[in-house]
Amino acid sequence: MSLHSLVAARAVAAPDAVAVIHRQTSLSYGELASEIERIARGLVARGVHQGDRVLALAGNSPALIALYLAVGRVGAVYVPVSPGFREREGRFVLDNANPVLAVVEQSLLPEFASWSDDHQVQIIVLRDSDSPLSEGMGDFDDLGMHDSGICDRVIDEESGLLLCYTSGTTSMPKPVLHSHRSEVYNATTYASVWGLNPADRGVVALPLAWVYGLSTTTAALLVSGSTVILLDRFNPVAVVEAIAEHRATAIWGTMSMYTKILEVVNSGHEADLSSLRLANNGGEPCPPPLVRSFEKRTGVTLLGSYATSEARPVLLIRPGDDNVPEGSVGQLVPGADIKLETATGDEVPEGTGHALLQCPGLMSEYYKQPDLTAEKMTADGWFRSGDLLRRDENGYYFVVGRLNEMIIRSGANIAPAEIESELVSHKDVIDAAVVGVPDSRSGEAVLAYVVCANGARFDEGELREYLSDRLATYKIPQHFICLDELPRTGRGKLDRKALRDKGALL
Repeated sequence: MSLHSLVAARAVAAPDAVAVIHRQTSLSYGELASEIERIARGLVARGVHQGDRVLALAGNSPALIALYLAVGRVGAVYVPVSPGFREREGRFVLDNANPVLAVVEQSLLPEFASWSDDHQVQIIVLRDSDSPLSEGMGDFDDLGMHDSGICDRVIDEESGLLLCYTSGTTSMPKPVLHSHRSEVYNATTYASVWGLNPADRGVVALPLAWVYGLSTTTAALLVSGSTVILLDRFNPVAVVEAIAEHRATAIWGTMSMYTKILEVVNSGHEADLSSLRLANNGGEPCPPPLVRSFEKRTGVTLLGSYATSEARPVLLIRPGDDNVPEGSVGQLVPGADIKLETATGDEVPEGTGHALLQCPGLMSEYYKQPDLTAEKMTADGWFRSGDLLRRDENGYYFVVGRLNEMIIRSGANIAPAEIESELVSHKDVIDAAVVGVPDSRSGEAVLAYVVCANGARFDEGELREYLSDRLATYKIPQHFICLDELPRTGRGKLDRKALRDKGALL
């Protein structure tokens, strides 16, 4: 079983069903299957062998979806790269992946050239203009057009399919390698737990260079026979309009994305969101006040989930589950397991601990980095996530924070997420982040960054008083800073390092 075979089966069963909608065009499942075969023929003709790496550097388009499946079809490894990467990161990716072929969006050719001067790699161009291509470059639209037949290849389910690069704030991206087995488990498990079916139409505004956009959402929709409504990028107005225009039933995003969508809806922008049945939050914990506000305004429950680039899926809130405690990211999905440990390695049956993860969607390795793989993987196959999770008596889990994000103030451990949740429950605060900064008296001081709602006045004294009724005294921040927007990494996650660096200057 492979992702390609699952999508091919959908094309046989319903060739005219719409697979992808992008801008003003649509692609049926039959057309998608033909496109996959065309690209696969072209890859073989270009000398791509099993195990070779094929890199993609481009913005969202149906071509990337077909390319991903075609690369798997010929037994090669797909390497999606964020267009946001720059020379330092790009050179690392090329050195690590050593691709034999790269599919590059035409506008990104100058950027790619700055990475690849030391690498011999075939370049296939996704054209966005009529400008002539440099000598030796191929046109993606011509790939496989004149190549007849394709050699059937027996694909080992444990062989590599996806090599993705997590974005770090203090080091180079980590090269996470997933197998065919892992990707099939990922897509089919998400699809099953969310109840995706051919009647669903899901808005994907996440980058296809991210696992969240490519595997979690797009692949899950396609193996279900659903329709992918693919946007070029995230724009809150474009998202709500796409939901209304296409009567979308599902959407996926991060906390910051839902915050912006809620701002648009609250601003009076007219859009009918009544078709939605599924809205999933991933990437970061979603404060309960935002969940309540989103549900009240849209009528849709914002479901939590938990996974990492290395292990997914792990935890999900199932649609229709009315017993979910506030703030939970859900229960274990079939096949996944979590072991919580103390700092000394003792297992925590109930309560808070460092989460070790295990599931069929676990990565194969950090590619070409055996030391890092050994550091993060236990000898018996558990992934050390670095996340602090809490488990209650009913098997529901809660994200407490990262091990390296805990604030230690005068010997007391403080989880930033707890304070952030209370801050965003204030009527005038739409986003918040809490970090620890050096303090000569207490070791670390608590610093809160807040983003106020449009027109709201920042009042530090009022915020302190508000928190004093909700938090222990030692958890109330000593410092407050008001920002127009919180900094985020290339994958949309809160950039706590930037906030700590800024706070260290106080």
